[in-house]
Amino acid sequence: MRKAGWIAASFLAVTVATGCSGNGDSGTLLERANGSWKYIATPTDNTLDRVTVADGKVTAKGGKLSCTGTMSPTTENDKEEATITYTCEQGGDGGRGIGHLTVDSDDYLIIEWEGPVGGFGGPLDSYRRA
Repeated sequence: MRKAGWIAASFLAVTVATGCSGNGDSGTLLERANGSWKYIATPTDNTLDRVTVADGKVTAKGGKLSCTGTMSPTTENDKEEATITYTCEQGGDGGRGIGHLTVDSDDYLIIEWEGPVGGFGGPLDSYRRA
């Protein structure tokens, strides 16, 4: 029983010392998005398998698409948000439209796309830090 108590106390001490919630709230949204990201699901012809973000500039590459974009930070209702649009070498944006960016716990980059104008919505691209 004492061993379990020491383990619990040690875990609590480490959790408190490290700030309890990891790096999820460190820096701005664009700062947390910086880095290389790998697509989570099985890639298809229309997915962008690798995304690299550096200071709000984005390059994204997939099997048949190669795109660049710029993130635009905004604040709405005291919540930090960012949008992104892509321009692809093949023309268009791969049916994505305007994307809304989320960085979850510094480990996941999620872009929810509106899809083409007049359409029914676009894809949801999910990435894990590479």
